[in-house]
Amino acid sequence: MNFSLKDQIKYTFYLIVFVFLPGVQASDLDCVSPRYSADIYKCSAISYAKAKSNLDSAYKSLNKRLNRQYEREPNLLMEIKNKVISSQETWRKMKYFDCEMEVMQIENKSEAFETTRNNCLARLSEVRAMYLKTISPDWPPEQGNAASSK
Repeated sequence: MNFSLKDQIKYTFYLIVFVFLPGVQASDLDCVSPRYSADIYKCSAISYAKAKSNLDSAYKSLNKRLNRQYEREPNLLMEIKNKVISSQETWRKMKYFDCEMEVMQIENKSEAFETTRNNCLARLSEVRAMYLKTISPDWPPEQGNAASSK
């Protein structure tokens, strides 16, 4: 079961609608302990949108760190960035396959299917964002530099 471009566009549309549509904002939902399946579904879409945003931010931060750390070594920078890109593309494919496994016994396109997949994608995206934040950290931290210069 692969996600077609049409499905990906549809799910992105749902995420945008649930995050930005006035009557369905996160502040209107109790996503800590939702009571209705429709709310659980909406909260899963919001959770995935937030996780995706966090992942995008972590990826951009990693690229900024790499640019800063390897600015004097452009060939090495390009080699490292190509590995990061390859790794991210491979992870993205794996993420979708892993989540397909989680939903394979749920009726396709049902609310339960969408909720389970959103939760899976959110969880894996959050884990990946945390991982990307650990790659090539700035060392010593800026506070360490200030303390050691005194």
